[in-house]
Amino acid sequence: MRLRTLLLFLPACAFCTGATAQTYRLQSLDGTPLQVQIRELSDSSPRSLAIVCGQDTVFAYDYWAPGRVKVINKEFLQVTYAVRGGSNLGIRNTLLLCIDKGHLRQAMKARTFFEYDLRNAFYILGSPYEYELFRARTQLVGTTAKTYQLHLTVHDEARSARSPSMNHNDTKHVWLSFDRNHGVFCSTTKKLPPLFSAYDPQTGWVIPLKATEPVPVIALHNSTYYFVNGEWYEEARNE
Repeated sequence: MRLRTLLLFLPACAFCTGATAQTYRLQSLDGTPLQVQIRELSDSSPRSLAIVCGQDTVFAYDYWAPGRVKVINKEFLQVTYAVRGGSNLGIRNTLLLCIDKGHLRQAMKARTFFEYDLRNAFYILGSPYEYELFRARTQLVGTTAKTYQLHLTVHDEARSARSPSMNHNDTKHVWLSFDRNHGVFCSTTKKLPPLFSAYDPQTGWVIPLKATEPVPVIALHNSTYYFVNGEWYEEARNE
């Protein structure tokens, strides 16, 4: 069953600096009404986003520009924002939050949009007809913590005159279950290998991670995310 979603498009001033915050009303998973604030920390280095509820703060250190916010089924706040990319490159991440057991939780965080477009960049050497697109659309299914699932419709395409063997245009569906113990959506849980590296959300550097117990995992496209010590980390790729 598809749930009704309140979609709030944010004007340029919606994520305000320190003095003013955008406030949203949420309901915790146990039914307690609470307020969540979104603050743009434009004076910090690097620029970041802070989501605050009571004594808890979740930071989006990779934030670059505002996107949009959805309040879903009264219990989830979905924040989509732009990440700094490069020339002809667009990137957006999605952070889904809930309030569980008195704390603000990162129910899901992943890259949900990536576009690399050289179709009109005639100044680039070689063929200008190079295009890549990855897009994941989210839909909450279920009505309670016991029945919640997150459905992602994932579209992935690439068109290249220089490397036609890499051309593809695919759409698939990914289902994430709600892990009630951690308050997150995940594909599965598993133990980290002894030598495991991930990208630090704050610095972007590759760091080692350790966990003694199995952790929630999201496998999405070419990226895998691990929930360790209350935060989502993207597994570092060997490049």
